[in-house]
Amino acid sequence: MCYAVCTVRKRRKYMSKMISVNSLENNIKDDPKKIALLLRTLPVHITDESKRDNPSMKVMKDLTSRLVMVTRLANSSPVASLDIIFTIK
Repeated sequence: MCYAVCTVRKRRKYMSKMISVNSLENNIKDDPKKIALLLRTLPVHITDESKRDNPSMKVMKDLTSRLVMVTRLANSSPVASLDIIFTIK
């Protein structure tokens, strides 16, 4: 989390920016365990965001684009596909 100090008010918490889709892809493309982890957790994050009182469409769009990229990586990598099958069972 990033913190910004206001001159008059107390400290306020702000979320930091998400990593870009390209950077995330470069970080995980050779690691089937990370791909499997993201395939399990990204849908949960998307549903959690959609259940909020005031869901952010930007966050939903960003999470969905990451899920599409991770799904594409999982389908294109036979090693990642096998690892996902073994971790689900």
